Amino acid sequence: MVLDPVEVRDGWFEITLPDLQLRVTEAVPAERRALAQQTLIRLHLRDDERVMRQRREWYRLYQKGDITIEVLHRFAPLIARAVEAKASKDNK
Repeated sequence: MVLDPVEVRDGWFEITLPDLQLRVTEAVPAERRALAQQTLIRLHLRDDERVMRQRREWYRLYQKGDITIEVLHRFAPLIARAVEAKASKDNK
């Protein structure tokens, strides 16, 4: 069983840097958290090499300056959020 995509809310998942793995956040209601974890595993979204390749490429393009943060937000929004969160943390 996996989460119904219709019930997923903004902020339930995040990408961590530098490993680019997808993880469940505390924003997921406690009664849905185990199912959210299971969804990541069952759909190979957490750290499957095929997915990781795509994430690494988006991140690399951004780091090289080939794309802007706006482009990253459009095509890889969770990576963009991770980049912004890291920059905010680094600036403190």
